[in-house]
Amino acid sequence: MKHLVLCQVEKRPPRLDLDVYPYLPRATVSTTRTASYMALLSEAAQ
Repeated sequence: MKHLVLCQVEKRPPRLDLDVYPYLPRATVSTTRTASYMALLSEAAQ
């Protein structure tokens, strides 16, 4: 919580240093393509 408040005050994005938490699984997240999102929306409308 303190980290988030300091980032807000210092006008910088919060960053979590995962090296401090080696037991957490690593995740690779890619940028979502707009076409993929639109496909989900069209499936939900049916």
